[in-house]
Amino acid sequence: MISITRKEDCCGCLSCVQACPKNCIEAKADKHGFLYPVVNHKICVECGACEKVCPIIHADIHTALGSETSAYACYNRNEYVRRDSSSGGFFTLIAEYVINHKGVVFGAKFDKNWKVFHSYTETIEGIDDFRRSKYVQSYIGESYKQVRSFLKDGRLVLFTGTPCQIAGLRSFLKRDYENLICLDFICHGVPSPDVWDKYLNEKRVKFARENSADGPENIIITQISFRDKSNGWRKFSLSITYSIIGKDIPNVENKTSVEYIWENDYMLCFLKDFINRPSCFECKFRNGRSHSDITMADFWGIQRLTDDLNYAGEKGTSLVLVHQKKGLDIVNQMDMERMPVEFERAKIGNPAIYRDWKRPLLHDLFMESLKKNDIRTAYQKYNPIEERKESLLSFLNSLINIPIRIWRKLV
Repeated sequence: MISITRKEDCCGCLSCVQACPKNCIEAKADKHGFLYPVVNHKICVECGACEKVCPIIHADIHTALGSETSAYACYNRNEYVRRDSSSGGFFTLIAEYVINHKGVVFGAKFDKNWKVFHSYTETIEGIDDFRRSKYVQSYIGESYKQVRSFLKDGRLVLFTGTPCQIAGLRSFLKRDYENLICLDFICHGVPSPDVWDKYLNEKRVKFARENSADGPENIIITQISFRDKSNGWRKFSLSITYSIIGKDIPNVENKTSVEYIWENDYMLCFLKDFINRPSCFECKFRNGRSHSDITMADFWGIQRLTDDLNYAGEKGTSLVLVHQKKGLDIVNQMDMERMPVEFERAKIGNPAIYRDWKRPLLHDLFMESLKKNDIRTAYQKYNPIEERKESLLSFLNSLINIPIRIWRKLV
């Protein structure tokens, strides 16, 4: 049966929970807000179904990107869609293709409380909920079971998720389906849902105080964008739109705060890896190992490859990596602007394709400190210490390596 002894060995795909025939595995959050499977030993029959579908246990079968991978810079010709997308609007194109072929699209969306979870749509209108990046680990629910049901009914299915979620789906299904399209994205890592909740609560408190509201309970968040491009694609921001409700206070509707990512407490913690899941520091599914058909991302560094402002400007450009013939056949049917690029050159601005990020030395201390401190206070306290420790370790490592390098030359 599934038994998690190292947090790094569980990516939270929850394929084991959905595969259990006795429903004896429950997803429970640890003290940092990350979900892990917990087995009810009283009803477990030790059938091994959970281990058979664990993508990390069977990570050795996942091979890296091959020479057959094709890389493209592309963007959606619909200017509104492109402006409202995280990068170039590629997801909308492929999602519309699937819906127009009477298919089903799975992806991550917000619920009414701004938690992120996986769901599906069968309509063009429903695609919008899945668009735009969401820098929180999504709750997968029973999506894999739902995918399998649609596939068995002969429906075309597009499943979009992190590389580990794609690997989890592949393991859960145990076979390939011609009518399944797996689309992942270049992933830095996934932050804790609990930290996201804490951040939103802090923002409500701050907004209530600044606008003389009775309290955060009177603050309603009506819109969130992690990738607000009002100041450009490269200088994207996290924007939150609020409304105030209450009998004894003036009504305020649709007031928006916008912060560049280098000003935003939550995004800084995410990018500095303080709030990311432990398995992300030892990811088994980078470099195409998820076995997705297509990988999408922002094409960071496109300006080094072309001076064409349609691609290199501030509207956003998608990087699309096509791994399978199935993916190439579909991409060839997309009505979009597309420019082939060398894969090795595309990797330069997107190192998360192939490399993990170092786990901060103070990762756990930082997460623990959030129980007593707000996010900004914790970041301002621990980030300078982390940077000093990293510098010291680099210096000590250089000293240790001096005699090693000399020894190697002598040998």
